[in-house]
Amino acid sequence: MKISSIQSIIEESVAKRFENLLGDGFEVACEYRGKNGKVQDIAILLDQEPVAFIECKINARYFIRDGAVYRWLADLFKTKEVKYLFVADEHNCFYFDRVGQHEEVTFEEAAAIIGEAVAKAGRTPSSRTIKKKLQEVAVNDAVASSILSMLSPDDIEFDKNEPRFYLPQDVEDELFLCKLKKVDGKELCRFTTIDNLFELLKNEKQNMCNIVCMNDRGEYRYADDFVFEQYPEVGTTAFRELDSCYVLSLLKGSQANDLTMWRLYGDDAKGACLIYDVEDVMKKGINGQFFLAKVSYAQKDGKHPELEFFKELVNRVSGSGWKLCLRRWNIWKHFFKSHHFSVENEVRLMYYDLPDRRDKKEDYKWIKNPASQIVTKMQLFDFGGFPLKIKASLIGPKCEEAELVARQFYLMAESTSSCKISVSCSNIKDYR
Repeated sequence: MKISSIQSIIEESVAKRFENLLGDGFEVACEYRGKNGKVQDIAILLDQEPVAFIECKINARYFIRDGAVYRWLADLFKTKEVKYLFVADEHNCFYFDRVGQHEEVTFEEAAAIIGEAVAKAGRTPSSRTIKKKLQEVAVNDAVASSILSMLSPDDIEFDKNEPRFYLPQDVEDELFLCKLKKVDGKELCRFTTIDNLFELLKNEKQNMCNIVCMNDRGEYRYADDFVFEQYPEVGTTAFRELDSCYVLSLLKGSQANDLTMWRLYGDDAKGACLIYDVEDVMKKGINGQFFLAKVSYAQKDGKHPELEFFKELVNRVSGSGWKLCLRRWNIWKHFFKSHHFSVENEVRLMYYDLPDRRDKKEDYKWIKNPASQIVTKMQLFDFGGFPLKIKASLIGPKCEEAELVARQFYLMAESTSSCKISVSCSNIKDYR
């Protein structure tokens, strides 16, 4: 194949990549004649004016190392016709600033750099184009596609200060919930220690722990790393946002007498299992600051289709300097976990604290995780204001004097004003 033919193929390939990455308002033109009379391999036009030139080569890295690139730059620096200059081949892309310094960038990063021109020109991407891209991502998901089909272009909100746009909050919630399996059954259960059962009945308070002290150190990293390839660093504003998130880890009610769960989470079967009635709350739904859903786990090979959907959503719809921001991400990201924890089949209740409440000390107390030594807050709730209703408790099969313990806890529960629950022994009899 002739070199000229190879060159044309490369130009077409690079031009196609930028066409796919750049949004409305941009035009990708090949063989463009600039003000200096010289023809540029590719020009990116905004409102018919060039904003970037791209020099295409069979081997962009060699072209730069050989020094020939600086002859190309010298002519362009004289005219100052465009702000953005790139050298690219089919696989690599390099960005040059106005003094000739360069850095290697991905094609996505190159498109984002060029897209700054849109924001600085005061332009916004087309709402209809955004909706079209959203539906393209959901084309193989009937439920998600149905949710997005109801979205009006006018529903897309553009930030007044930054090149960002948002979906309506309820649409985001529906998209996340359609990717997380619905909670089924009438009951959920939670394994804990005898001491925690005692504190719950004594104080007549339901507790929820802050997410940063959970046993899984990937609790606040996994989803961020998967979708955005970065996660909040300790001390950053994004990390401090985690102090707003409290969780209660639950299982299906049918697992209340599962020996493996007793061993893993019920103090090696010496603890207790709380049983919650969720039928009423599932009929009415949970609104406001509480969120209930099954946890989504990655597959054994590391793939996570549910998270891949949101990764593609953000990457496909963002462009031209503008970015789709999921404003409910800080909440729903905590419902995705790695494959290592899939045996749990966890159902998670999450509470998101609001800024105007965080200084009310009567709502929480400080605790220390004895294993990790992490100090954090534990949120406390009166039973009357808690969405899940405790209906019963089981005492573990390895608890000494289990029948007597169950009887005394029943009497204690009867003496409370808000937690009159039945207490009995687990029906597991053959574990010691």
